[in-house]
Amino acid sequence: MVGLVEDTDHITTQQAKAAGDVVYVLGEGSEHFGGSELQLLQDDDLSGIVPKIDLALEGKRQEQVLIAIQAGVVQSAHDLAEGGLAVALAEKVMGTELGLKVTLSKDAKTLFSEAPSRYVFTVKATDAKQFEALIPEAVAVGTVTADQHVTIEDENGQPFVNESTEELTRIWKGAIPCLLKSKA
Repeated sequence: MVGLVEDTDHITTQQAKAAGDVVYVLGEGSEHFGGSELQLLQDDDLSGIVPKIDLALEGKRQEQVLIAIQAGVVQSAHDLAEGGLAVALAEKVMGTELGLKVTLSKDAKTLFSEAPSRYVFTVKATDAKQFEALIPEAVAVGTVTADQHVTIEDENGQPFVNESTEELTRIWKGAIPCLLKSKA
């Protein structure tokens, strides 16, 4: 992607910045996994129905994200692409001294959908109300922690991901060499 950055203060990276920040998700997953990393992992093939993009919704959300970033209330932002929300959450804390504690529905649509127009953000708790006013569809799902651990629990408080940031980074970095070996 190419774009014009008018003010370098508005450059927003994907990494979480501080413990205590609120984690938000914008957008819903799709029932369709065609062309996704999950489909490739399960079927060793890419085919089927890919999630449809609503260009009007995409434009609206990109504008909302830009306005929130320019307002200075977004600490980090990441689109949900390869691997979906679960992967994006892990990527948020890779290379940092931070972790996450998040509550999500334990289903593939929520965790692994690569549907368009989805984002995950971190926002200072003091900026949460302003962020929610700018992007009212965003849902607070958890917080950034200082414990270098990613915990994702279901609505009943039962953890189903409970791993160190270091281990998730090791797995993520090891995926490419593993893939290359399996294709040789």
